[in-house]
Amino acid sequence: MITQTTPLTLPYPPCLPEGVKPEEALFFDIETTGFAADVTALYLIGCVCQKDGVWTLLQWFADDNRSEASLLTSFFRLAEDYSCLLHYNGTSFDLPYLMKKCEKHSFDYHIPEEKSYDLYKKLQPFRSLLRLEHLKQRNLESYLGLVRPSPYSGGDLISYYGLYLKAKYGHLPEEASYQELLLSHNREDLIGLLGITPLLALPAMLDSCTAQPAVRSLEKKELLIPLLLPMPLPKPLYWRMESLSLSASDCQATLRVSLCQQELKFFYSNYKDYYYLPEEDMAIHKSIAFYVDKHYRTRAKAANCYSKHTGCFIPQFEELLEPFFKIDYADRTTWLEATDEFCQDTEQLTRYARHLLWHLVIHHRK
Repeated sequence: MITQTTPLTLPYPPCLPEGVKPEEALFFDIETTGFAADVTALYLIGCVCQKDGVWTLLQWFADDNRSEASLLTSFFRLAEDYSCLLHYNGTSFDLPYLMKKCEKHSFDYHIPEEKSYDLYKKLQPFRSLLRLEHLKQRNLESYLGLVRPSPYSGGDLISYYGLYLKAKYGHLPEEASYQELLLSHNREDLIGLLGITPLLALPAMLDSCTAQPAVRSLEKKELLIPLLLPMPLPKPLYWRMESLSLSASDCQATLRVSLCQQELKFFYSNYKDYYYLPEEDMAIHKSIAFYVDKHYRTRAKAANCYSKHTGCFIPQFEELLEPFFKIDYADRTTWLEATDEFCQDTEQLTRYARHLLWHLVIHHRK
């Protein structure tokens, strides 16, 4: 086994998940000769971590056919010292592959689920919003304008590892160039992984943005909610669907929500305590209905136990905030009244804004 340590010069430090310190983070990527761990070989594990304040690349390379166990031992011993192990789609490939290899060598190593952080899973909901056809790591690198020196993929290099072994055991001069090709590809994968971490600003925006007081424009029939973002976005964004849109840049964003001035219904949940008045098309509590002639009242049902209210409303797509209104009882979309009090309540606005952002993501995934 060959061990190689290389200090990295990065244009900017990687962005880390909320609450994770640089000294707690370990990025990793593996190189194999195929997907099935029982019939293929693990020939390279690369990691990036901080050493004395410098981001450093560590690589363990199998320069023969007998180094798998040494690679696994070196990696898992290092991983024990870190609370957050970051990877790209490692949940589907890297981690199951490593576990299979540990079984083969009768190792009892494992990575607790709470330590694993899969950037692919965190960013996958945003593929459509980013207008990307595929969400391979290289697609995200291209989206951010990152350019790799080498055109090779991991699959391309499987044959080169075979050529490396032939060159080594045949004492051929190509051995060094093949080895450098394999090591440099893994290095590019890891540098690219660090390079796409600014996109973690997307899930952070949905989970941790905070709203400022909203501006209600009756003339434009919209509510503007300014947002402060916990991490700067690497590129400006503009997302839109029927009744709302988001424009975002750096650490600021604005949600625009269509306002509807209309008459809506407020449904009482305890309908058994109400009577419905057909001529007035409204429900009243039985304590008051006592004074209404019984010929002009009927026992309320869930679908007609309401009072009407005219106001300026904004939609919500689940029953999140109260009081909410509906057009009809069976409607899934509910409506909030955009009162002056609501527009100044930043706690309620923050909950509402995060709800709308998640709705934008889900809408674009369909």
